[in-house]
Amino acid sequence: SATAAPGGLVVPDATANLAAAHLALNQPQAAARLYDAAMRPKTVSTTAAAAYAAPGNVGEQLAAAGTTTAVVVPAADAASRLRLPLARALYDAWDLKAARRALLFALRDSPGDQSSPPLLFDVALTLQNAAVADLKKTRPAGDASRLPECEAAARALALAGSVFARLKAQSEARLQARREAVAAAAAAASGGGKEAAALLPAAVLDPTKLGIHVDFCTESAARAAA
Repeated sequence: SATAAPGGLVVPDATANLAAAHLALNQPQAAARLYDAAMRPKTVSTTAAAAYAAPGNVGEQLAAAGTTTAVVVPAADAASRLRLPLARALYDAWDLKAARRALLFALRDSPGDQSSPPLLFDVALTLQNAAVADLKKTRPAGDASRLPECEAAARALALAGSVFARLKAQSEARLQARREAVAAAAAAASGGGKEAAALLPAAVLDPTKLGIHVDFCTESAARAAA
């Protein structure tokens, strides 16, 4: 069997399959460990590698392969696409800093997705929640780490707020484009305008809810920096 990673990629990896099963069973910590393992280079015997490569001629492959070992590196595309389910598992396990790191790597590895509203929203939400968790952390009196951690949280909240604001502007622009296209269709004699309006991209995210995130991040960043 194989696990279908986001984007339609099929990953023929038993470790990734097992990770997906743990995630579906609401066992995010185990899923995160397995996704991480699926992305790492694996050392296997050439016997196993040969058998996998040519299962119809296993006997001869086994005889020729011996016990030499070989390193099998996951395909770069497969590893990069596994970062998204890894981030989901880490987020569900409330390991927010690791989830943020996985999402940022996913952005780096998939430059074509950098304008994807859902991916950017996930990054901003993780930044926001990780910063809030840091600010709520209980610290002993006189802890020297309090000030730098609060400053870092304030910066993270400011960054998250800017991403939410960008997404809000994009969604509002898409909604406006749809409204204008629908109005043009209503004024047109034919139905072609209406069909064109239906092909326009919908606002993926709700601008009102994004505005709530913008306000929360702005206010929280100001309090953290005070």
